Amino acid sequence: AQMALAGNNPRRLIILLSDGQDSYWRTTDKLINPASPGFPPSSPTALGLCNRILNELNNQKTVEGDDVTARMVAVGFDYNINAFPQMRNCVGQENVFSAENRNDIKNKILELITEEIGHLAR
Repeated sequence: AQMALAGNNPRRLIILLSDGQDSYWRTTDKLINPASPGFPPSSPTALGLCNRILNELNNQKTVEGDDVTARMVAVGFDYNINAFPQMRNCVGQENVFSAENRNDIKNKILELITEEIGHLAR
């Protein structure tokens, strides 16, 4: 997120890669879910960490004054992305993808980048 925040492109893409092995899923839930139980409203995680990152990026302007549009996606490899809802809860159902091997991962990343470049050309 820090690299995306420091960038100057009007389109920003954050790709989360995960193998689904989350030994601390309760902590992950508290960090990504809005208004997580156990955290006071003044907590930095009260809005959900993923939402906070996207909101911060989407409130930026480039040096040319253009609005920034950011997107976060998750690519899960070698696990059932629906069985582990944390990434889906972070990026949204429409931004979760599955990959079975290295080539699938590479192809999905290239597809996402190409899609974002297409948005820039419009």
